[in-house]
Parts: sequence; C-alpha cells; structure tokens
Amino acid sequence: MKLTQRLGVVWLTSTLLAVVLTLAGLVGSVHSLALQQQEHRVEVIAAQALEQLLHAPVPTQPWPELPDWLRVATQITSLKALEIHYQDQLICRWGQTDLWSEWRLLQVKKGLGHVSFMLKAGYDNPWVTAPWTWQIMLGISVSFILIGLASFWASRWLIRRLSLVDNISHRAQRILKGEHVFADKHSERPRVIGQALDYLLHELEDARQDRFRFDAHMRTNTFLDPVTGLGNRLFFDNQLENAVREQQGGVVLMLEFSGYDELCQSESCEECFETLTAIAQCLNQVFGHHSEPCVSRRCDGDFAVLLASTSLSELEREVKILLRLLQQQVLPNRIDSQHCFHIGVAVLHDRMEPYQVLAEADMALRSAQVQEANTWFMYQREDLPKGVIKGSVRWRSLLEEAIRRKSFVLSSQPVVTTANKSVHHYEMLLRLRDESDHLMPAHVFLPMAKKCGMSGQVDQMALQQVLKLMRYDVANLVRCSVNLSIDSLLEQAKNPWLARILEQYQDVANKLIIEVAEYPLHQHLEEVKEILHQVRTAGCLLAVDQVGQNVVSSHYIRELSVDFLKLHASLVRNIDERSENQLFIRSLVGACENTNSQIFALAVEQQREWSALKKLGVYGGQGHLFTETNQDTPAFLR
Repeated sequence: MKLTQRLGVVWLTSTLLAVVLTLAGLVGSVHSLALQQQEHRVEVIAAQALEQLLHAPVPTQPWPELPDWLRVATQITSLKALEIHYQDQLICRWGQTDLWSEWRLLQVKKGLGHVSFMLKAGYDNPWVTAPWTWQIMLGISVSFILIGLASFWASRWLIRRLSLVDNISHRAQRILKGEHVFADKHSERPRVIGQALDYLLHELEDARQDRFRFDAHMRTNTFLDPVTGLGNRLFFDNQLENAVREQQGGVVLMLEFSGYDELCQSESCEECFETLTAIAQCLNQVFGHHSEPCVSRRCDGDFAVLLASTSLSELEREVKILLRLLQQQVLPNRIDSQHCFHIGVAVLHDRMEPYQVLAEADMALRSAQVQEANTWFMYQREDLPKGVIKGSVRWRSLLEEAIRRKSFVLSSQPVVTTANKSVHHYEMLLRLRDESDHLMPAHVFLPMAKKCGMSGQVDQMALQQVLKLMRYDVANLVRCSVNLSIDSLLEQAKNPWLARILEQYQDVANKLIIEVAEYPLHQHLEEVKEILHQVRTAGCLLAVDQVGQNVVSSHYIRELSVDFLKLHASLVRNIDERSENQLFIRSLVGACENTNSQIFALAVEQQREWSALKKLGVYGGQGHLFTETNQDTPAFLR
C-alpha cells in the first residue's frame, strides 16, 4: 500500500473513530444525567415518606393504599413498583413487585438514631420512557447525514490532494530508474517539490551534456588531428598494432603531400589548413564506404590509411580515383599539383611487426616519389595473403556455399569480472571453414560478407546456432553473447528475421547478449534505435563492442541504456604504459556513472594489463589471459 493510501486510511479511520467516540460520550453523558435526575426524584419521595411516618401516630402500621401525594409522585417519576420499610416493617407495597428483575432498582436507606427506613423503587430506563418525537428523530437523522456528507467530501478532497502527491512520488521512482520525466502543469503537489525536481533534472541534463562534451573533447584531443578531424599518429599506431597482433590482414596506404613545407612558408596558415582539410575530404570520400576504415594524418603533409581485407583490383581502382581527386584540388601556382601527391601501399602479412609494415609502406612511397609524377606504388611480395588475392565473386561463392552447407564453426571465450575472475558470460566467436578445410576467423570473411551483401544471412545462421546450443542444455544455461552487424539490424524493416528468431527461442532469449560495433551503431543510431528497443523487450541485453576504435560521442550509452561496453583491443594493449589510453578509459568510466552500463576490456593478455585495467575501474575482461586458466566451460559450449 502506498504512503498516501495509508495516510488516507489513517485519516478516515481516525475521523470516524472521533465521531463515534464523541457520540458515545454524548449518549453516555445524557444517560448518566437522566439516571441522576431519576435517582434525585426517588430520594425526594423517600424523604417525604420518612417525614410522613415520623409524624404518624402509629408509624409501623401498614398503609392500606397509597396516599394521594405518593400516587402523584409515582406518576411524575414513572415508577413501576414501590416498597417502604420502617423499623423492619413493611409499610407499603405498590405495583408489580414480582418483576423487579425487569426494571432498574434503587434503594434509599435513611436512619435517625434507632429509627431505620428503606424505600425500594423500580422504574424503566429513561431512554425507553423518553418522548421520542418526530422532531427529535429528524434532528438526529439530519446530524448523522451532515456528518456523513462532511466525511465523504473531506475524504474526496484528501484523495485528490494525495493523488497529486502520488504523481510526484511516481515521477521520482521513474527518475530513479534513469528516466528524465518533467512535471505537467498543476499535476503535482507540493508544487515546490515538483519545481525542485524539474530544476535538478535540468541541472542533471546540463551536467550530462557537459560530460558528453568533456568526453568528446578528451577523445578528440587524444586521438584526433585538430586540423583535419582525422585520427592522429597515436590513433593510427594503435589501430595498426591491433591489426597486426590479431592478424586481421589488410593494407596500409601512405600518402605524402610534398608541397606542405612550401605551402606553410609562402601562404597563410588558414590556406594551409584548408588544403589539408581538402585532402582529408578526398580520403574520406574514397575510403569512407569501407567497414571501419582508419584514416589519419600522421604528421605535416603525411597521411595514412589502414583498410581491412580488400582485393587488389578494388584497391587499385580506389587509389586511382584518389589521385584523380587530389589532382583536381586548387593549389597555389608555385606548387605543381601534378607532382606533389605520392602513395605507397604495403600488405599486412602474418608474423609481421608494425614497424615492418610501416617500413614496407615507406619504401613503396619512396619508389613512387622517384617517378615524380603523381602516382602510387605497392611493395611487392610473392606470398600475398589469399584474402587480398581473392575477388568479390569468389568470396560470394565461398560464403553462399558455406551458408548452404552450414560450414560455420562456433567457439566460445569466457568474459570474467575483476572482482573474483568469475565468468560473467561467454562470447561466441564465428569461424568459416574454407575450401582447404582451414578455419578462417571472422575478421577476415565478415568484411567481405558485408561487401557481398550477405551480412544478414551470416548473422542469422550464427544466431540460430547459438540459441540452439543454449537450448540444448537449459539446466546448465549460461549467458552468451553474439555479434550482429549493423547491416543485419538495418534490414529488419524489410525482413524482421531477428524478432522471429527471438520469439521462437523466447525460453532462452533472456540469457542472450546482442553485441553491436560502436562506430556503425553511432552512424546509424536513429535507424536502429527502435530495433534495439524491441531486442531489449524480448529479454536480451545489449552490448557495444569495439569501443574506442573510432572517435565518436558516447551519448548513445544513455540513449540506448546499454548494458555492457567492450573496449577495443587497441586501447588495452600495454595499457599500463599508455597514459593517453588510460585517460580515455577514465573518461568512459565517468560517462557511465549513474547508469547500469558495465565496461569490459577485450584482448587482455598480460597480468600487468589486467592490474592496470582494474585500477581504472573496468568491470571485467576477456582474452587469452582468462581463456587459458578457465576450465569450467559448460558442456554445450565445448
């Protein structure tokens, strides 16, 4: 029962109790006064009778009949029976003395020296003998009706007032749940409390906006170039190191604008910045369609691009488009626009170090510069990765055959908490068995699935496999997470297969975590917001992974009520030695304050990294450090 309901019940009960007690006291008082008056009358009769006996010649002689004065007195006092004793002799008996038990009795005893006198009288209750006229009954009825109406009106008034208190209490509960609810006009009482809540909500909203601006400012100053808005050297080095460590494959493209020094010396800084910005726009225009491209300005007029798996033919086409766009830029007359842009390309191989990749790209860049004219050059190797050589047609054939034969393989990796390294959930990792019966990791074939427009089919098959495994052993069910691409969510408007699958497996859906990459989620937030809300309604939790790979605002955390955030591996590598990455994580932890979002770190491999992450406030971690020590994987995930 609510507080206001309890107050209403207590008020109404106390009011009715007060009325009842008042009426009871009134009735008792009137009744007591009536009895006292009757007793007084009987005592007067007794005194008169004693006076008559004291002056009688023979006082002990019984009276044959009532004297006239006594008969009149009995009528006035409504006596029903009467006995008079004098000197232990019965002097007078009148009325139905055998019915003493039906009447109220009063004995009056008097003594004068050796003389004894007793009068015993019986009479009806004064309330019974009272003259209850219609005027009296009407007055009593009107009084009770007025009391009832007043109580009813007061109760209605109190309920209405308390309902306004309930409104403000309900709004306070919604605020505690994280909703920002402002009051309607004249809908809450006391008004000062509603105004105070509105004021605090406005202040909180401003504080959150300040937090988002501060968080974006920290990200921008840590990982972005202030002139072009691209990533800086630190950002690119983090992404490259992660790509090499994870053996994700791809290519590195280095662009040098050789007219930068001359432009800075002869022109104003503003015109120099405009030229750099135009180059950045060309890079984004050409490579922006890739899944999560890493485009950065390393220093001065040097730019770098890291692309995921792509074919050589597509790369060659895009580089030529880039050179054509760069040549169309308007430059000062003293700078030859036909001889100032050179590109070097290197391919990522297995067992390479980041410095080797950069060295190969730099050598390719120098080879392009020897030719003077705007051109590009690729560092040649005989053992090019198959992911680079394979074209889109062959990828489509491979993926279609894999979907038809269901040759995708699932594996699991535990995600543990910092408190006691207990398993929080398992992330399901997808692999593809290729023509050579080798298992290909997801970061190799998923970008190609996106290019071929098959992301939805791959995600659908992976999700069904995960839910079937979870239903296989319901008794030992554990929470599992599965990654879905943004393309799969966007196609739900035309083909809502996700809702159908979750409804089909609703008995285990509450143990499922849906993971979405941060950068594409931020790019398509408005389009997928409703879809993710439906996913939450089905009982699933929401996780955002690859957090920090790209510099985006963190406002989606509160807007989507994200349950888990997973830091990108580039932020976790050697976190104990990188103050910039630590600053970013602290900012993210601050952005998650007063929310239910929990932060996990991916690719934790060293104990020193784990110790640093715990000090930064990370909730849990995932990586080889925990995979090797965890032996309690459920049977259906082995």
